[in-house]
Amino acid sequence: MSKISRRRFIQVSAAMVVMPSAAIAAPVEWRGFAFGAEVSIKLYGEGEEAKKALDGAVSRMIALEKMFSIYDPDSLVSQLNSSGVLANPEPEFSRLLAHVDFVNLHTDGLFDPTVQRIFEAKAQEVTFTLRTAMASTGWHRVSHDEHSIRLPDPKMGVTFNGIAQGFITDEVRHLLSEHGFKKTLVNIGEFSAGDRLAKIGIADHNGTVFDIAEIKNEAIATTSPDGYRFRDGSSHIISPDGRAIEPKWKTISVVAETAVLADGFSTALALAADTTLAKKLRQLNLVKRVYLQQKNAEVIIL
Repeated sequence: MSKISRRRFIQVSAAMVVMPSAAIAAPVEWRGFAFGAEVSIKLYGEGEEAKKALDGAVSRMIALEKMFSIYDPDSLVSQLNSSGVLANPEPEFSRLLAHVDFVNLHTDGLFDPTVQRIFEAKAQEVTFTLRTAMASTGWHRVSHDEHSIRLPDPKMGVTFNGIAQGFITDEVRHLLSEHGFKKTLVNIGEFSAGDRLAKIGIADHNGTVFDIAEIKNEAIATTSPDGYRFRDGSSHIISPDGRAIEPKWKTISVVAETAVLADGFSTALALAADTTLAKKLRQLNLVKRVYLQQKNAEVIIL
């Protein structure tokens, strides 16, 4: 299985809003590759402190990717999937699981990281394995605390690709803020803007921009169910019960206070049959805005 197959195929472009003052220094920026895609970290500042903060942010991103990557056999996620237990997890791992609990709860179980074995079975096109995998899902069955994480079934596997990028985006932006840099734009699969307005172009899986979102001290994540399809034609966004659901939406973009919430909720909304869940999340103020691009290319903004 290639790395790109489990990537969420986010196709969004971004640029910081140009401010009128010529006195504003050009940003310090780093560009690289992580989680199967190009990523970037941008901050507005000068001197060695800015470079030091940027270097620290990159190191932080790399360390966290190492923790959550399903493609790295030595990652903590791979260790968990291999043995079914992870003792004394890193604090960041526990924090991510708390976010998973929250998003799983508020999406009525639509967001569920235990679909990894279903993805593997569908990618390998093994029917028996698929039936077995479908019987081993259910985030509510995973037990975890600060001392250990346990999978109840040796056939179960987890993937955090639908939320880890958002989590890491938040961690990097927080680190930059701790160094005193508030005007930032972090793109690690999801975009998070600090105390400086950013315009984010929202695009479909072909890269065609169909709307512009403005964010400041907010984040945006986009999911494209059409970004990858298995040979049977089904989407890479998988229902926790294993059913081959044809997504109603072409793309789903979510603006939230944090990237981890934008990421997780956009993943779950890809499985929503109508606008009910999106409206519920808006009413609860868990998300700031939702952009639902329909199959006919029309966009519903909530």
